[in-house]
Amino acid sequence: MSIAHENVKARYQNINRLNEKKLEDRKREVYKKTPKIEELELRITKLNLETLKAAITLDNSDKERNDIEKKKNKLQAEVNSLLLNSGFKEDYLNSINKCEKCKDTGYIDAKTRCDCYNKYILEERTKDSGLSKNSGTFETFETKIYNNKKQDGKVSQEAYMKE
Repeated sequence: MSIAHENVKARYQNINRLNEKKLEDRKREVYKKTPKIEELELRITKLNLETLKAAITLDNSDKERNDIEKKKNKLQAEVNSLLLNSGFKEDYLNSINKCEKCKDTGYIDAKTRCDCYNKYILEERTKDSGLSKNSGTFETFETKIYNNKKQDGKVSQEAYMKE
């Protein structure tokens, strides 16, 4: 894997670390203001474990799994209501992602790179090339490097490039 790809991978790891920290900070803020939300989220986590256990053991009927899902939805609705009543947005405790397409993984699926990944790679390669965002633009184009003498009665290279 090239250095550019390694740098992009490290960039995503950093983005994810920062997002996780921001989410943890949000949770502390919300739980401090409305402790009931922490209790409800703990109950939702336990129901998620029940769902996982039911899926693994295959002992539970579809009805039982549907009942668990209904309980989770009811608890989540209560969390959302408490968030709104406490002055937060409903999605305040959802995972945080800089890119919604790839959820900050760099890939849409196993084979398809996200646009943000390609953007980061381009930035890395631009850095490696020694070019900057402002180099290679018409605003920085310098015509004085061209010859200003007419050749064979035609316009000079400089005049041609200005045009």
